[in-house]
Amino acid sequence: MAGFSPPRAAATTQLRSPTLQQAYGQLKAVSLQGPIFLIEDTLVITFPDCRVSFYSGYIQAIGGIDSLNSGFVFQGTGEVHFKPRHAVERQQLSRFTGKDSLQARFDYLALRSMNPKYDPAAFVQNRDFFKVNLAVQKFAREAAASLLKYRGYNLTSRLLAETATQDSPFVLFAFRNLTQNLRFPPIYYYMFDAYAHESIRLYEFRPKALGHPFYTLCRYGLQDYLHPAAESRLQISRYIGWVELHRDGSIVADIGVKVVGASPAVKMLYFELSNLMKMKHVVDVNGDSLSFIQEEDEFGLTVFLP
Repeated sequence: MAGFSPPRAAATTQLRSPTLQQAYGQLKAVSLQGPIFLIEDTLVITFPDCRVSFYSGYIQAIGGIDSLNSGFVFQGTGEVHFKPRHAVERQQLSRFTGKDSLQARFDYLALRSMNPKYDPAAFVQNRDFFKVNLAVQKFAREAAASLLKYRGYNLTSRLLAETATQDSPFVLFAFRNLTQNLRFPPIYYYMFDAYAHESIRLYEFRPKALGHPFYTLCRYGLQDYLHPAAESRLQISRYIGWVELHRDGSIVADIGVKVVGASPAVKMLYFELSNLMKMKHVVDVNGDSLSFIQEEDEFGLTVFLP
């Protein structure tokens, strides 16, 4: 059962477990930790349809949960090369950039993932004792905040959900695109989410633009467009509930959903939801309250199962 409040009510994040509260706070803080590594020779990391080259600079891990980091920040000189695999997406990209592929220089890059292979110590050996500029840490925090504010996407919640997997298939990185030598360079986001049907996404954010500053440049799956979506291990078999429309224009709803799962047991569920609907409480079939996350600008919520 899920209870919704009127649109004017403030959003609620209810994490009943102190462990979940602490973990969510640690991921949201974007705190740098551990040694700082010096990149003197080119380091190349590849992702689906994307290659990132770090030519020279400094790299440091972003703190995560316990001993597991949640990515890293980079300050220096580097280049991103991205080319969509589908012709229609290359055409879409050219509508925004004038080219069917993206080749961009950057000085700041923030990568977020719970996969241990993105720990700097896993691929960089040279340690240096200079401090990373705090501006790159601020960049990482603001990149996550902008994604939530303008796209309704809660990166922190997504990272917390990834702690339930042993080999995280999720990665997102944001970088400042210096190619056009603008005073306020646009920020680009590359996302790969293996669990999503449209698993690859590329966004552009122009911090000083008026009106709508956030654009979706590409969003597609790894398979051909005619290929059917992979069947989920979860099936929704029934919806129940009621909705009240009030004279002041507000809406109150009590909605139930029956979800049939499979082995292994699912620990978290994500539901898409209009950000106008603010969750008051979530309970299971026995009436016991469940922890959930729904930030104020978020287009959805994450529910944690017992």
